[in-house]
Amino acid sequence: MWKLTLTVPGPIQASIRVRVPMWASKAMPIHVTAKLWRRQPGTYVTLDRVWKSGDTVTFSLPMDFHLTRYVGMEPSFGQERFALE
Repeated sequence: MWKLTLTVPGPIQASIRVRVPMWASKAMPIHVTAKLWRRQPGTYVTLDRVWKSGDTVTFSLPMDFHLTRYVGMEPSFGQERFALE
């Protein structure tokens, strides 16, 4: 879980962009104080609001393991090879 807590001298209008990486395994939940967004892999969410000290942005990167067949340049002598991603 990632957490960003803002400290500002006073209320400020600003945009924070959070990118959901293409490799994320599913929609990423993003919480801003009490509001929730869900964004699909390979997209952004723009958090455009008046920020105050103590406001928080939290999110978790959804990750999974998967196997990818490796073909490569060197021969494998009839054996299949895989990469764990």
